[in-house]
Amino acid sequence: MSPDGASLAASYRCGSEPMRIGIIDLETKTIKSQIIREHGQYADSPAFSNDGNMVAFTSGVPGEFPNGIYIFDLKTGSTREVLTSELPNGFPTFSPDDRRIAFLRAGRVRAKNAALAIGDINVFEINLKSNEVSQLTKNGQYAVTGLTYITAERLLVSGPGVAGGQGDAAIISHPEYNFEPIELARREVSDVNVATSTGSIYFIGRANLTKHGPYDYEVFSMRDDVKQQITNRGSYLTSLSVSSTGRFIAYLSDK
Repeated sequence: MSPDGASLAASYRCGSEPMRIGIIDLETKTIKSQIIREHGQYADSPAFSNDGNMVAFTSGVPGEFPNGIYIFDLKTGSTREVLTSELPNGFPTFSPDDRRIAFLRAGRVRAKNAALAIGDINVFEINLKSNEVSQLTKNGQYAVTGLTYITAERLLVSGPGVAGGQGDAAIISHPEYNFEPIELARREVSDVNVATSTGSIYFIGRANLTKHGPYDYEVFSMRDDVKQQITNRGSYLTSLSVSSTGRFIAYLSDK
């Protein structure tokens, strides 16, 4: 979701064509622009910049992990490559000043057509002016499913494999950038977002700790260690995004 809550970037497929990204005007509910890759590649995992003028996304060949990160300029309609590598890259997110992008990179791959978060995953960061790539963490994790900045020097990582399963999320901070486990709600947490103007953390987690079915996920918020359940859908939720004030949230649901 854009910081002002007026637009939503979502990946979707048209028939048998590779995945593309649509920028949706939430007032008119129409697609006002599209990100379509060339040479049969797909576009996925969109993330707005904090000034609302750019969208970072991943790209790759259908049937394989994404290995490229790109930026789409909403004003000019142009796309530029940020980086590509032989290893999978995913979950790009802009720093608060939009000068850097943090992302996850897997150090080993077990099989194609599986989730990116499967092995030896570390957090990396690229300076968009110098194109210098820095590896922030060294102790690779598995089953990482979310990444977002809290401040310019602190990032929040989520997933059941984070910090050796000691928590459902972890904070990494300058300069050590070790995975410091935290427990958002004693729940299996997936997507995480931060409302930048309030500092509140939003996440998707299990609503019922005694159930382990696929239909008991909800959206929660946390600020100053106070947690609040936002939704009451009793369904499978994913792809959470939040406006800068936290007034608007968006997510995908199976019902």
